[in-house]
Amino acid sequence: MRADHYDSFAQSYARDNESGLFNAHYERPAMIELAGDVHGRRVLDAGCGSGALSEALRARGAIVAGFDSSPAMLELARERLGEDADLQVADISLPLSVRRRRVRRCRCLARAALPEGLDGTAV
Repeated sequence: MRADHYDSFAQSYARDNESGLFNAHYERPAMIELAGDVHGRRVLDAGCGSGALSEALRARGAIVAGFDSSPAMLELARERLGEDADLQVADISLPLSVRRRRVRRCRCLARAALPEGLDGTAV
C-alpha cells in the first residue's frame, strides 16, 4: 500500500474522524488521558492525520509537532492548526528524518502499531 493512500479520500476521512463514534468518543479521549498533563511539554503526534488530536493537545498547553504519510491530510491539519504548525510528511514504517533536538524530551503518541523496538513512550 502506498504511503499517501489517504490522499484520495482525505476530506471524507477527516470529516468522519471528527464525529465518528470510535475516534471522537473513544480513541481521542483515551489518547488525551494517556498523555496526562501536557502543559508546556513537547508532544509528537505520529500519524497526525487532519490534526484533531494535535489540536486537542495544543488546547491543553502542549507544544505539538506532527507527521503523517499523507500530504493531503497534512494540508487539512495546517488549515486547522495554522501555517506555522510543525508538521512534516513522513512514513512511520521508514526511518524518521526529524531534527533530534526538536523531539528530545518529547512525549510520543502513535495511533498505529510502531515498528519493532519502539514502544511509544517518552523519548
